[in-house]
Amino acid sequence: MERTPDTSQISAGSRAERYVSHALIEVRWSKWWPFGIRSAVLLDLSLQGFKLELTNEWDVRAGQHLWLTIPLTPLGIQAPGRFSCAIECRWFDRNRYRMGGIYSNLSGEDKEIVEKIIYTLREKKNFRSSRVKKAASNLA
Repeated sequence: MERTPDTSQISAGSRAERYVSHALIEVRWSKWWPFGIRSAVLLDLSLQGFKLELTNEWDVRAGQHLWLTIPLTPLGIQAPGRFSCAIECRWFDRNRYRMGGIYSNLSGEDKEIVEKIIYTLREKKNFRSSRVKKAASNLA
């Protein structure tokens, strides 16, 4: 499996490559509190952070700490079935209900899961690109 660079190798001013996704995820106020759960669409992901769009109205503030849960089975990752981690909102667009954030204190195992997600998204992107190129060459 091809590995993505560790976050320690990315300089503070650079932006890691982001991978597009449309996975349905959950954002929660708290890891265990059953209320305050919102659905969202994961728009893109990197080792440094993510961007998502909430599916309904919710007021989030920059600096707010939340929990992110990504079901992994729909992405083709069989074990574990889901990935949960603490996150921090860096910005929130109240007009579009979009949010950008970073992970809070990922463990080594958590980083490996994020790398698996990125690897899967990269492979899907490469597969789609090759199909588009093949279709274009067939039309020529």
